[in-house]
Amino acid sequence: MPNLSIIAAAGMHNEIGFHHHLLCHLPADLTFFKTITREHDIVVGHRTWDSLPTRPLPHRKNIVLSKNMALSLPGATVVHSVEELFHVIDNEKETFIIGGESIYRLLFEKTTTIYLTRIMGKFLADAFFPEIDEKKWQLESDTFRPQDEENPYDLHFQKWIRRA
Repeated sequence: MPNLSIIAAAGMHNEIGFHHHLLCHLPADLTFFKTITREHDIVVGHRTWDSLPTRPLPHRKNIVLSKNMALSLPGATVVHSVEELFHVIDNEKETFIIGGESIYRLLFEKTTTIYLTRIMGKFLADAFFPEIDEKKWQLESDTFRPQDEENPYDLHFQKWIRRA
């Protein structure tokens, strides 16, 4: 079985995006994301891929999950199903699901770890992170980072582990 993890940043009401963009610019979260996902496989939906400022994301195997059978993206491996995804990821190391909402929902029950940056703010959003059921998930760590000049919100870097 693949070692799937989710990484996301969400507001206080599980908001993750609006009009295919992140909620806000948070350099501290971007640094966290880069540190955690570097040298790993990442899985992203086509719309989220299109919204990335740099494509492909460097120092990672970029995998795009899309229903579009004709899709070809320079620098990315395109797959069309979860089964196909499981054939192309490296089962020896952690693979990160990086969004968007439909990809999180599709793979949520297949993941064992969630790295969630909780943004202590409320946002206008049209994309949301799935609810974390504390009967199924245990909070393993929660590191607080206060807002500063570059990061306008207090942040909690959380790691959730699926309960056995």
